[in-house]
Amino acid sequence: MIVFATPLYWYSFPAALKAAIDKLYSFIIGGKECPIQEAMLLACGEVSEEHIFDGLRKSYELILKDRSWTDCGQLIVPNVNKKRDILQTDFLEKAGKMGQAI
Repeated sequence: MIVFATPLYWYSFPAALKAAIDKLYSFIIGGKECPIQEAMLLACGEVSEEHIFDGLRKSYELILKDRSWTDCGQLIVPNVNKKRDILQTDFLEKAGKMGQAI
């Protein structure tokens, strides 16, 4: 399993995480089977409108489809801008429950 835990950057993954995702391409061109079979998305961002996360969600879903991975859950948390804002949400509790379910 791979868990994409990320902030939202310009409607998608941050460049550093995208670079790591791009490295998965080496399995394809190398003709090797990737051991990952399941994935999960945990994301937060400062915006209040959840539709702003659509680009991130779509990228994640396309990765799942392309690699034939099972989606084990998506947790999107808007309105997280300042340090400790996440503590004012139920995100950590929900993320913990998702982790225990796998």
